[in-house]
Amino acid sequence: MHKHSNCHDIIRHLTTTDFTMAIDFGKEANASFGGVKLMPKSVSKPDLTNRKYLSDGVIFTGHYDIPCVKSNPNKLPKKVITFSKALKSKDYEAWIVFYENDYQFERVWRNPKRYINVFKRFRGIISPDFSLNGDMPLCEQIYNVYRSRLLAYFYQKCGIPVIVNVRWGINLTFDFCFDGLYDNDIIFIGTHGSLNPKENRIQFTRGLDEMVKRIRPKVICVYGFIPDDVFSILRMQGIEIVQYESEFSSVHSKGALNGIQA
Repeated sequence: MHKHSNCHDIIRHLTTTDFTMAIDFGKEANASFGGVKLMPKSVSKPDLTNRKYLSDGVIFTGHYDIPCVKSNPNKLPKKVITFSKALKSKDYEAWIVFYENDYQFERVWRNPKRYINVFKRFRGIISPDFSLNGDMPLCEQIYNVYRSRLLAYFYQKCGIPVIVNVRWGINLTFDFCFDGLYDNDIIFIGTHGSLNPKENRIQFTRGLDEMVKRIRPKVICVYGFIPDDVFSILRMQGIEIVQYESEFSSVHSKGALNGIQA
C-alpha cells in the first residue's frame, strides 16, 4: 500500500482520538490572562475525544481531508504579538501569532474554547504554526496542517478575524500543506529558522515558489526577515509583501544598537 494511504488512515484516527503527543506541559490556572477571564472550568475542560464542534460546517478538501479556510481580516495587521506574550498583555491593537515553540500553544488545541474570550480582545489571530520538521513522521506533519486549518475555521466561526498561516517542509509536504487555501487570498508565513543554513533557504524558496504557483496570494505577510533574493521576484509579480519584525530580529537589532555581538 502506498505510504500516503497509511498516513491518511492514521489521520482519520487522530481526528477523533487526538495525538498522544498533546501532553500537559504545565497546569493552566483558572484565572485570567492579561486581565481577560478565561472560560469557566466547566467549559474549558480538555476534551480530546469529542471534537465535532470544531468541524461543524467545514468543507474538507484533498486526499487528506484538510479543512478549507479563507482569511477574513478587516485590514492588515499593524503589529503582532506572540501567543505566549499575549496571555500577559493588554496591547489589544495587536494580532496574535504563533511563531514560537509548539509547546507554547499546544494548550490551544487541547482547549480551543478556553481561549475564545482572550482572542476576541485582540484585533485577530494568525492560525497556529504547528511544526513540519523533516524528521517528523509524515502523518504527524499532515495532522499539524489539519489542526492549524481547523482551528482557523473554528475561531472564524466564533467571530474572530483570522489570517491563515502557511507552513511547508520537505517536498513531500507539498502534497498537503497547501490544501484548504483559497486563490488570491491574504496569507501569513514565518521565515525564522528557514533561511539558514543554505539548504534550508533553498527548500524554503522552493516551497514559497510552489505556494505562489498554486494559490497566487495577493498579499504575503512575513514574520521575520525578507531577503531580496527570495522576495523581490514576488514583488515583481505584483504580490504585496508585508514584513513584521520577529522577536528574534528585534533582539538582534537591539543588540546591534547596544554594541552587543548577537
